[in-house]
Amino acid sequence: MFYYAQALSKGIGVPEDQKEAFCYYKMSADKGLTNAILICSFHLSEGIGVEVNKEETARYLKIGSDQGCTDVMVNYAHMLFTGDGIPVNKEEEIRYIKTAAEKGNLYGMFNKLIWYIIINPSIFETNQFLIKKCRTSIIEYAEK
Repeated sequence: MFYYAQALSKGIGVPEDQKEAFCYYKMSADKGLTNAILICSFHLSEGIGVEVNKEETARYLKIGSDQGCTDVMVNYAHMLFTGDGIPVNKEEEIRYIKTAAEKGNLYGMFNKLIWYIIINPSIFETNQFLIKKCRTSIIEYAEK
């Protein structure tokens, strides 16, 4: 299902059809495939092949986050931070960002660092490990 959704989304071997692609992404997401959850939530958020639905976006992101997918966690945390379609919840946002960062997600590390700087500017003195890890990850990513 997931690969057929990708083929439909990109028009590979079949005519491009975003609406049908979304249906197959959703079926894959409903079976728990984290890649499909991430793509399905993006389609819902941006209205690709489906009407924009921020509540459903958040629902799928929560499912993927609870499965441990760090990319999904970062997106869900952003929704919790901005209140985009769901109530603002800073405690949950911080929990998901922290978990993503601890699992090595670059965006999670960066967001955690920014959050600490905003809350506690003395972070540069107290959390050199996180800063070094962030710097190293950014450099490694840039060298790819």
